[in-house]
Amino acid sequence: LSEEIATGHFGQLAIGRLQALWQVVGPLQLVSADLRRADQGYRLRAQMVGTDGVRVELTETRAAAQVRSARLTATLADGRQIERGAMARGEALFAADLELCNGRIRGGGASDGYVSEGQVIGVLELAQAINARCQG
Repeated sequence: LSEEIATGHFGQLAIGRLQALWQVVGPLQLVSADLRRADQGYRLRAQMVGTDGVRVELTETRAAAQVRSARLTATLADGRQIERGAMARGEALFAADLELCNGRIRGGGASDGYVSEGQVIGVLELAQAINARCQG
């Protein structure tokens, strides 16, 4: 964490959350990003907009001694709110991703539920845009 903070890779540190938001909303474009550094950590706030006009805000707070957790709160266009409480870390996710990667190497295609390369590139570009806005 400290190396990523020192190099200003705040977008990359949020890549998992950005990917999840992209999957829910669709392609996102950065509107603004604000970074507040704290002792051995930071608070990132990024505002984005989807292709259909849906506005999304990601707020992420990280610190060296902080336990990792995630919570999703969303307000839909009709005003309804969706909230998903604290999500457990998925230790099996790495094994599943490794299995899919090995399948691709052996010549198999991606499964229907797997993220497309275009989506991965879009999320990486979004992370880079966040990095650029948070420099300084």
